[in-house]
Amino acid sequence: MKFFSHSSLLLLASMYPIKYIFFLLRGWIASVLLTVLFPISQVHAQVPQWQMVVASDESIGSGNDYSSVTGTAVDANGNLLLTGYFTGSVNFGGLTMTSAGGSDAFVAKWNSTTNSFAWVQQAGGVGNDQATSIAITAAGIYVAGYFGGANAVFGSITLTNGARFASSDSFVAKLTDAGTSGGFIWAQRVGGTGNEYISAIAANGTSIYAVGNFDGTTATFGAANLTNAGAVSSADAFVTKLIDAGNSSSFTWAQRAGGTGNEYAITAAVIGANLYVAGSFASPAVNFGNTTLTNASNAAVPLADGFITRLTDLGTSSSYAWAQQVGGPNLDYVTGLAVSGNNVFMCGAFCSSTVAFGNSTLTNAATNGTRDAFIAKLTDVGAGPAFVWAQRAGGTDNDFANALAVDGTNVYLTGAFAGAAGFGVMGLTAVGSYDVFIAKVVDFGSTSLLEWAQHAGGADDDRASTVTEIGGKVYVGGSVVAPAYFGVQTVTGRGDIVAFLASLTDPTLTATTALRSENIGLFPNPAHGRVSVQVPALNGLATLTVLDALGRAVRTQAAPANARTVLDLGGLAPGLYAVRAEAGGTATTQRLVVE
Repeated sequence: MKFFSHSSLLLLASMYPIKYIFFLLRGWIASVLLTVLFPISQVHAQVPQWQMVVASDESIGSGNDYSSVTGTAVDANGNLLLTGYFTGSVNFGGLTMTSAGGSDAFVAKWNSTTNSFAWVQQAGGVGNDQATSIAITAAGIYVAGYFGGANAVFGSITLTNGARFASSDSFVAKLTDAGTSGGFIWAQRVGGTGNEYISAIAANGTSIYAVGNFDGTTATFGAANLTNAGAVSSADAFVTKLIDAGNSSSFTWAQRAGGTGNEYAITAAVIGANLYVAGSFASPAVNFGNTTLTNASNAAVPLADGFITRLTDLGTSSSYAWAQQVGGPNLDYVTGLAVSGNNVFMCGAFCSSTVAFGNSTLTNAATNGTRDAFIAKLTDVGAGPAFVWAQRAGGTDNDFANALAVDGTNVYLTGAFAGAAGFGVMGLTAVGSYDVFIAKVVDFGSTSLLEWAQHAGGADDDRASTVTEIGGKVYVGGSVVAPAYFGVQTVTGRGDIVAFLASLTDPTLTATTALRSENIGLFPNPAHGRVSVQVPALNGLATLTVLDALGRAVRTQAAPANARTVLDLGGLAPGLYAVRAEAGGTATTQRLVVE
């Protein structure tokens, strides 16, 4: 579309009579209005389609086998490392494993260049053994979980269960990647008089942090012992640190938190010396250092509330810096954490009718105590943390978020939902009892936008446990009951529960060399107060101009290529506008409605 500048109008005046110039301008104004009022296509966030899905092949087994992906992490070369568990015999892209007894843990490498599995390693014994989390630093690959038999084998290393028969001990193990093969280097055990479960690990250099819970009288972390605050069989949360010395490791410190009820540390994230831990607590009150959190439940036996806390790693010891309660009178908990600078993002589920996150209050879609998923942001600066915004997702059935990943202003959320569920302005309907979902939330600082959501699944119970983003490609892992459908792609099988890894590409981050209207994203549209403009990959900066219905520039701003820029619409009257992007001698226009 042609827009006339001041110099263009002077040139027209020297060439044509005033009457003809008015005719040209009237036609141009009409074309602007027609373009804005009757757009060729609606301007909404593009919902990405599933591009790839791979699943474990269990057709070689007995028919009662199952497997699941529980964690993913990215290495320096952009490859994906997966961990989880399996029973019986399973096949990962031609690499076959058979469990030693019940379930065994596995670690696999997915080569993102060849789109194939490079290697797979298993660990375990005759009991039920599961890997729950994985982390990567330049020092190595770290995996954690628990084992239920008398011992568990990690390559040439054997860990021995130190408690009574049928109890579970936990493990942290290190692997190295040789490209087409991987191998265990060391393994450490967490034991005690009862069950010990590691739920998550986080790593920073050679410092590895593990979080979980123990229900015995004591739990042992190397030379350190923690004592349960409640009766035997109630669970206390724990946090511990290991140092990787290359071919060996040692525990450095351990912390607990708990009361008379059950406390679970479920997720962790680390940045520098700051370790964030979140989960749930069901005691009437729980101390995190000098901070006491009080349960909001009115029940005789309190239901769980969520919590988030930060510990400061002091090297050979640690201290709780602060703690925050998350929840209302019903069951609420935190399952996922991600940290970016001073911003901490969390996700989970809430059954309470309302839950407050600072000044943001979320309202459950149902009144019968079913779960809705949530995602929230807090900032950790100065004297302590402060919630900034929160979003909910779900419907009148059970919906829950299990994990999230953050890349700049983009936050990806995954989990499972049942029935009909709302994700911002979008709605998804599950095919079976539960379907997988992946959603994207854009962080605008003090506000957020749930931009798009996608789902997958079949007639049975399908769930996602982990999400990772690599250069605009989003990977989701978990388990589905075959057959399950990821768009036009199908996970085939005979009704087995199979581990899956699926990916899609975020269209707002897709690089391109052309400046075309379909490559310029406006979110939201209609907009109120501000609009986010996604500019494709170009050489140099783009110039963004907001024009009113008469073609007058009302806002102008430079925008970096392959990035998201927020345009302030404050002071603009509600109506019809156009956003013009110019770069490299080319230009394109998108229509915008301001409310």
